[in-house]
Amino acid sequence: MENNNKAMRGLLSKLPYGIICGASAMFVFFATAGLIVSYVVFSGIAAQTSDTVSFLEYSWQTVLFVFDIIFAIITVTTLVAYILKKRNIFFVTKERKGEQNEDI
Repeated sequence: MENNNKAMRGLLSKLPYGIICGASAMFVFFATAGLIVSYVVFSGIAAQTSDTVSFLEYSWQTVLFVFDIIFAIITVTTLVAYILKKRNIFFVTKERKGEQNEDI
C-alpha cells in the first residue's frame, strides 16, 4: 500500500499540468464559441421562418455542451494542481524536501 502511494505521488508530480490546463482551456474557449455561433445562426434562421430555437436542439450541440462542461472542470482542476505544484505546497520534490529540512 505504501509503494502504491509513493508511485502515485511520483506520477502526479511529473504530470505537465500547465500543458493540460492550456489545451483544455483552448477546447473550452472554442467549444463555447461554437455553441454561441450555432445558437446565433439557428436563431437567425428561426426568426426568418417564424420558428423557435432551443440552445440544445440538436444532439451534436448537447454533446458539445457536455464536453464543454467536462473540459471546464478539467481546466480548473489542472490550474489548481499547477499552482500547487509551482508553489511546492502539495507536490514536494526531493530537492525541495532537502531545503525544507534545512529551514527547520
